[in-house]
Amino acid sequence: MDKGIRKVDLFDVSRSCLRRWYVFLPLLIIVAWFTHSAYTSVKPVYYSNAVIGISPPSSRVDQVSDGAAVPRNGLLDIGGAPLIANLTTLGLQQQAAMERVFEGGGVDYGAKMFPVAPGPPQLPQVMVEVTNADPAAVTKTLELVIAEADVTLKALQQQAMVPEGQMMTAFVVSAPGVPGAVRPTRTRSTVAIFVAGLGLSVV
Repeated sequence: MDKGIRKVDLFDVSRSCLRRWYVFLPLLIIVAWFTHSAYTSVKPVYYSNAVIGISPPSSRVDQVSDGAAVPRNGLLDIGGAPLIANLTTLGLQQQAAMERVFEGGGVDYGAKMFPVAPGPPQLPQVMVEVTNADPAAVTKTLELVIAEADVTLKALQQQAMVPEGQMMTAFVVSAPGVPGAVRPTRTRSTVAIFVAGLGLSVV
């Protein structure tokens, strides 16, 4: 090993920084200012959601003459209301449905089955979530998606040849609330900026 090569440890670095405090301190102040600016410049976004329920028809045929066909919603026979709610969720995620929402002035949204704890049966409900920098756009999008849920639900039942009188309908379980402000996660990026700046200052 070359004896002329000397290892530099943390104490050596600290002593060097102290000796050149007139260079290191201003650089450290600049790094702190830049880090603070990056932390405070993150703009809040707004979040709200709505829950849409799926309801079976309110009337049924109790008695029919012998040999007469009984109108039924076949989708209820193979999976019940949760299946239809799931199909509605998938339909709202399709590009055609999203484009209709965008054309009405909406923004990106997410649709999923209403979350439940493990164990209980799945509820026939769809949760729609919207996050955007404009709170008015959040509310507008939820209103448009609620209306689109009716269109999507009817279209998928028509494809399954469900009789008009036996179709399930959508209704609002939880109306859109006032969008709440949420700040995106910024701690990790801020720490990374500070560490990088500190390293450059030491060098």
